[in-house]
Amino acid sequence: MKTKLLLIVFFAVLGSTLLWAQNYFPLAVGNKWQFKVTDWDPSVPYTKIDTTIVEVIKDTLAPNNVSYFLLNSYFPLGDLVRSDSLGIYYYDALDSTDCLVYNYSAELYEGYKTGFQSGGDSAIVTLDQIDSSNVFMGKIKTLSFSYNWMIGHSITFGENTGPIIYHTGGDGVSSRTDYELIGYKIDGQIVGSLTGVKNESTTLDNYWLDQNYPNPFNPTTTISFSLPEGQNVELTLYNILGRKMVMLLNEYKQAGKHKLEFISSGLPSGVYFYQLKAGQFIQTKRLVILK
Repeated sequence: MKTKLLLIVFFAVLGSTLLWAQNYFPLAVGNKWQFKVTDWDPSVPYTKIDTTIVEVIKDTLAPNNVSYFLLNSYFPLGDLVRSDSLGIYYYDALDSTDCLVYNYSAELYEGYKTGFQSGGDSAIVTLDQIDSSNVFMGKIKTLSFSYNWMIGHSITFGENTGPIIYHTGGDGVSSRTDYELIGYKIDGQIVGSLTGVKNESTTLDNYWLDQNYPNPFNPTTTISFSLPEGQNVELTLYNILGRKMVMLLNEYKQAGKHKLEFISSGLPSGVYFYQLKAGQFIQTKRLVILK
């Protein structure tokens, strides 16, 4: 009887330990993930392949007195993030709150409110799939999430690995960007490739819309883009509901790189989208105004 009781206690403790050990975003200063980035547009023969590295720069105390890790890029919802056995949290600069965005124990296919602000409402995230995938050295457990406020956006995390796949856009109308993990460095261990791959491209490979910087911002940010040939360019700002707010640019531009300074006076804090149209090329990115 005593042996059975000890076994029950042992397995209960073991189960608790395994639950506590869940980590789908191992965060520590120096950890980094390299992604192959593929940009394409369904309306034109456009593809561009590049690489990017997401790295943990430092740990910091946010204005809400919660400690976060600072990432070198705004990926995918912000650059201040933390994780524990329950899930992955982001600092929401709009109202200085700590938001559980990726909940490990969420019910499958049932959207849940995150507290993360999207156009004044709490953004809803859905756990779409619990699965396993072959990642470098073997199979690992994976969790895939999608967002209600961004069509075609989804992300998959691997246990003890971090983000392995991230999709933006791809609703059949707007352009799509795919991020695929090709290597990482976690706690000093390097797996896969961190050296980069050659840029590859098909036609129209010089069309490009950069992420605005800084982001979030108040009141000024810079938007950069490039064109392979001279043509008329439209750069438009939309709110979260798709309503046109500001026509930032509508004029002829020569081939090459261009920068535009956007001053957000008159617009409230919130999530917005800016879209570049040049000929048949269309690309959309997200920005945050914080006042």
